[in-house]
Amino acid sequence: MSIKHWPEGERPREKLLERGAAALSDAELLAILLRVGTQGMSAVDLARSLLQDFGGLGALMTAPQAELCRHKGMGRAAYAQFAAVLEIGRRVLGEEMRQLPLVDSPQKAAEVLRLRI
Repeated sequence: MSIKHWPEGERPREKLLERGAAALSDAELLAILLRVGTQGMSAVDLARSLLQDFGGLGALMTAPQAELCRHKGMGRAAYAQFAAVLEIGRRVLGEEMRQLPLVDSPQKAAEVLRLRI
């Protein structure tokens, strides 16, 4: 069933606006990014399928274009959206890291290295 036929409080976008992004599952967050599913599969169903096939958000978001595009409903546009979201996340973290005090602990050093790797 299409998400537009779901009760309003269960729809990912409305749920995010009501309760905040942290209240959503990985599949619901991904469904918002995908915006649409495929014939017979809602965006949430497609997101669940992708998460299961790739083993999680990290592997999905960093999958090579050819591998992602092999999945029904996924193409170059979806790959570009994923790459853009990942890069935005990196840049936001980079800005936050630049505002932190000097690296003076192993934990802070690990955070800096995580951004660079």
